[in-house]
Amino acid sequence: MSPQTDPEREPAVPGDTAMAFGASLRIQDVAAGHRWLEQSLRGSAPIRIDLSQLIDIDSAGVQLLVAYCREAARLGIDVHFFGAAQALHDALKLLGLSGALTGHAGR
Repeated sequence: MSPQTDPEREPAVPGDTAMAFGASLRIQDVAAGHRWLEQSLRGSAPIRIDLSQLIDIDSAGVQLLVAYCREAARLGIDVHFFGAAQALHDALKLLGLSGALTGHAGR
């Protein structure tokens, strides 16, 4: 898995950064995902992350997304996740984090 900026998807608002994940975000994918997400926080534009293709996630992947949200909030960057598949909702529920990514926004 190598997440990347989605050149086919128009950001919701001009100036937003739009990105999409692939099908998997598991422990073996976290290092690449971390580098990619870290780079996205170098600007100040709102970030929209498409999770519609993400169907395989483990606790390491969930931890990465939650940590990303916290860092974005600390930096005052708005982050909006959309299109999450049932696999992600199930993983969040199992870990007691059901609302961790819903409607997330920075300061």
